[in-house]
Amino acid sequence: MKQHFVYNIPGYQDREAMKQEAWPVYRDTTKTVEVRAAALLRIAEAHYWRAIEELDARGRAYQKKVLGKRLPARGDLPFRIYVNHWLAANPHLVAPEIMTYLLEQEGCQPEENPYMPHGATGYYLEGTGRPARK
Repeated sequence: MKQHFVYNIPGYQDREAMKQEAWPVYRDTTKTVEVRAAALLRIAEAHYWRAIEELDARGRAYQKKVLGKRLPARGDLPFRIYVNHWLAANPHLVAPEIMTYLLEQEGCQPEENPYMPHGATGYYLEGTGRPARK
């Protein structure tokens, strides 16, 4: 794991394990909506950590370009902002009842970001479809 500010960024294997554990829970319609929503957020979290790595690789100027006023003065992109971008880019992954729960109970507000096109889980160079890496 890479040390980052006050936390460790999970490595590739850890992120894949997060998704492998969460996808079956999310897909299990016998589980409660709350449990399934938590599993979906875990999947988004795995993608979030990779997005943080990619943004870090590009530097602060690029982060400002991608996130604008949403970029904190210090530290990283907050998970909540990332989730809102992720939900807007991936509505095809989210069951309607889960989206409703996330909107009403978790306060999520899907927000499009031109650097996270439809189907993407990371931020990409505008118009290129390439990851935001150097």
